[in-house]
Amino acid sequence: MSGKLRLGVIGAGLKAAEYATSWAKMPEIEFAALADTTAASRQRLIDVCLAAGAPEPKGFEDYREMLAEMKSKLDIVYVSPPMPSMQSR
Repeated sequence: MSGKLRLGVIGAGLKAAEYATSWAKMPEIEFAALADTTAASRQRLIDVCLAAGAPEPKGFEDYREMLAEMKSKLDIVYVSPPMPSMQSR
């Protein structure tokens, strides 16, 4: 493999933010894009990258827009859906 693996993330919740802390520090990973419907969640992942000294990933509100625009620029897409509600039990 030559170069970095370019990562996109769909779903920027707390679990993705936890993983992003490690991804942003990995020299073989370029955190290229993220998508989440919540602006605060997108910003949290961007802040994680910036705090780790990594470049700011491109943020999207809709994952379909991210995939359409970035499809030729991503090697990996991590999907982190929200946890199902426990209230239905």
